[in-house]
Amino acid sequence: MKNVLLIDSGSGGVNILKECVRVCPFCNFLLFCDDKNLPYGSKSKEQLQQIAFENLKMIEKFFKFDIVVLACNTLSCTCLDRLREVFPQIVFVGTVPAVKPALEEFVAEDVLVLATETTLRHNALIRKNPSLQKLAMPWLASEIDAHIDELEMLRSHLEQELTDVLQQKRKPKAVVLGCTHYLAVKDILQNIFGGGVKFFDGANGVARRLKHFVLEEPASDGTQCEEQADGECPPQICHENPSEKQAGEEPQHTKQVGDGTQCEKQVGVGATEQVGQQSDFNNSENQGYQVQIMVSGNPNTLQSFWWWYQKE
Repeated sequence: MKNVLLIDSGSGGVNILKECVRVCPFCNFLLFCDDKNLPYGSKSKEQLQQIAFENLKMIEKFFKFDIVVLACNTLSCTCLDRLREVFPQIVFVGTVPAVKPALEEFVAEDVLVLATETTLRHNALIRKNPSLQKLAMPWLASEIDAHIDELEMLRSHLEQELTDVLQQKRKPKAVVLGCTHYLAVKDILQNIFGGGVKFFDGANGVARRLKHFVLEEPASDGTQCEEQADGECPPQICHENPSEKQAGEEPQHTKQVGDGTQCEKQVGVGATEQVGQQSDFNNSENQGYQVQIMVSGNPNTLQSFWWWYQKE
């Protein structure tokens, strides 16, 4: 069974985690929400590479990851190549704005990309298509994390931010959500833009890319995950504790990482106690998978993000 680490600055990683668990539920998942360094979108390439390197070195002390998903567009376009050089034994999956599928249906002039300043500056496909409409929203990721349980509060700010776009002569026919956080306000954005505007995001593409690697390569424990004919995960590892699952019940993902403490060392200790249980996940007594979340900063954020993960 593969151990998959996802990294983001906050709730955007939860959005990617949800899709990865749905598409590829035969792995152990650990999501590291680096809220201490939120927001990533305003930091330089050099800063982000240093942050990513330090986080991976810290996490690998207690979680033996086979695959790392950079669940952040900004982190992917600034750090992916460098991290592959530094950790050649690890498979890295990046997250990129869904510009390519948008351009397969619409001309660049009709596509609006909403993203961070760093993503708009560094993403290769965005730079290759200067006719794209682009709007940086440097405030939005932090505000989403701060109001994850009351997102409607952001509507008026979003309406103000999008006023010029909505009043211009050539209004967008497609919107690319170029930050994983923005999925949380997709419904609000769709309502603001009105009908006839198609939205694109990269979550499913990331999940399908992860599944490709999971099904192809042996896991660190020597097991091999194989896709069944119907594309579903093997039933014996679809949930955390099969012995407690009642007939007709949905899988429950209730394991959390971290004890709510603030410093990295303490969070690491909490994670070590939980992750240590994974060593016997593949024996006959406990064939399940684990979904875990840890944070680097505010302990209250852990509970908010876990609530967001469980929310339909």
